[in-house]
Amino acid sequence: STPAGFAEHWTTRHAPLALRRHVGLADYHQYVVRDTLTADTPEIDGVAVLGFLTRADFDTRFFDSDEGRAEIMEDVVRFMDRPGPEGTLVGPPGPWSPPG
Repeated sequence: STPAGFAEHWTTRHAPLALRRHVGLADYHQYVVRDTLTADTPEIDGVAVLGFLTRADFDTRFFDSDEGRAEIMEDVVRFMDRPGPEGTLVGPPGPWSPPG
């Protein structure tokens, strides 16, 4: 898949599917990476940010059903080179404090 092909599929086909099948989502954003800023930047085509109101929603309502999970995973292999999405789980922000 080309970067343009990835962006087309991800934004026009996968996004509606994700919104339908990830029933616990409270927020969903896709960011298509158009260019790298430095030579050693990892090659990625996009970043998805999925928001859930509670950890329980993430744990129990990530997919609407086993069929929904299978449909999402079947679609992901159409546009991702890796066997599965890489992710970082973060919690609610705490109070900000300056570094150091």
